[in-house]
Amino acid sequence: MFCNLSHTYLSLVILRHDETCIRQNMKFLCMKLNSCIFIFGIFRQSQGREIASLRTRNVELEGDVERLRRNLTSEKFERERAVQELRRNNINPPIPTMEYSSYPGYSRSYNARARSRSRSRSPSPVR
Repeated sequence: MFCNLSHTYLSLVILRHDETCIRQNMKFLCMKLNSCIFIFGIFRQSQGREIASLRTRNVELEGDVERLRRNLTSEKFERERAVQELRRNNINPPIPTMEYSSYPGYSRSYNARARSRSRSRSPSPVR
């Protein structure tokens, strides 16, 4: 009987020790989880501020694009009107209008180099 009692007592002590370890581990995990939630909350706030800032910058840039598009359109209109006026007065425009194409990457300096290369290779046709 003494063996059964000591065995039962030993089992109870081991069980309480295990329960204590489990409680300590749960407290530790709760602290870690709370710190993770706190850090994640700070990260989300920071991320939210950054997204708001990027959206604001995007709106500003879209406004700039629209303003530049309007300016380009009005400049093209003015240039074309000036060319028509020169032609009406029988004056050749000093700058061909094809140099200012609206295609992306089509630059004035590229056209000038292409024309100088084509002139050096072969004579240009007479118009």
